[in-house]
Amino acid sequence: MDSDQVSPFGFLPHLELSEIILGVKEGRFFQGRLNVSRLTIEEATINVQGLNQEILISNFTNQNRACNGDIVAIEILPKS
Repeated sequence: MDSDQVSPFGFLPHLELSEIILGVKEGRFFQGRLNVSRLTIEEATINVQGLNQEILISNFTNQNRACNGDIVAIEILPKS
């Protein structure tokens, strides 16, 4: 993604709704409710139906402007 597409705050642009819906149907994305930590906004978890574990979203930039309680679609990245 080009650096001119990143907002001044470091957020990537949102995907089109049609791309998100297709990604969820194809299993590329997972959908769930974002639960921001009460201790720090730098961490949040998502309970995804069908997975047996919470997904940790570590760092505010990866939350990409989502707020506590929002229904979000996520892509699980490989461990680095």
